Order: sequence, then C-alpha cells, then structure tokens
Amino acid sequence: TESVRDVIRRQLDKLGIEADIVGNGAEALKTLADKQHGILFTDLHMPEMDGYQLVAQIRADEAAESDSDARFPVIALTADVLLAQRQAYLAYGFDECLLKPVSLGQLRQ
Repeated sequence: TESVRDVIRRQLDKLGIEADIVGNGAEALKTLADKQHGILFTDLHMPEMDGYQLVAQIRADEAAESDSDARFPVIALTADVLLAQRQAYLAYGFDECLLKPVSLGQLRQ
C-alpha cells in the first residue's frame, strides 16, 4: 500500500512545491534548523518525537526569540474523524489540522 508520505509527496510535486519529508519530529527540527521552510505538515503520532512535542518545541523556540513576533505555520495531519476536536489541536499550538488522507484541494488551500 502507498504510505501517506508517498501520497503527500506526489501531491506536492503536482502543485510544484518542493518539500523535505522526514520520519519523525526530531528529524523535522534538525531539517528546520538546517534549511528555511515556509510551512510544516506533521503527523501527530511518530517515533522518537511526536507532532505534539514537535509543535511545543517550535512554539517554545519562538517564545525564546524576543526579537520576532513571527509564527511558523504548523499543520497537523490526523486520521481522527472527529474534527470537532479542531479547537483542541489549535490549543496545542497547531495552526490548522487536516484529515488524512489529505486531498490535493486541501493541500492547495
């Protein structure tokens, strides 16, 4: 079967968007530190560092940078069909959540 990562990579390619895809939150933090990115899509459940820990670290790093009010956009990807929990994801520090499998239209938007 095709993994969510493969589907998203193919969709981003169709949209002409260059992306780095990594296996967990720790790798994502390293990639974000090494190279500038415009947005982060993250799964919530990953080994080593999950999406909740990842967004918490990003928001803590932003809070520590007193010279900037910039907020890096972080989008949670979830299979939770109860998107009524959207407010809970926003409370964790995510900017939006998308239901997996993510459609091309959702990514474009």
